[in-house]
Amino acid sequence: MNISWSHNATKSLKAIYAYRKEVAGLDSAKKLRKKIFETTARLKSFPQLGKLVAKDKFKKYSIRFLIHSHYKIFYRIIDDEIVIINVADTRTNPEMI
Repeated sequence: MNISWSHNATKSLKAIYAYRKEVAGLDSAKKLRKKIFETTARLKSFPQLGKLVAKDKFKKYSIRFLIHSHYKIFYRIIDDEIVIINVADTRTNPEMI
């Protein structure tokens, strides 16, 4: 399976990276981004690793999520592709949980 990132997910990850770089430094931002990519890479072997989102309005889309530290990584499986649809910091976006 291939993994792709939606525009929204890419934008979210860039914002998280920029914020981490500002508050904790470049090395910390790079490390976080690397860990998020490593977390999503596991989906190639185990696409259903993430838990299904329980909210009723999302159930019909079969959206799943993984957690890395304080971040939820939302994704969908579409045919033979895993699409990362968003990355949310659960400390600043509680409505994304």
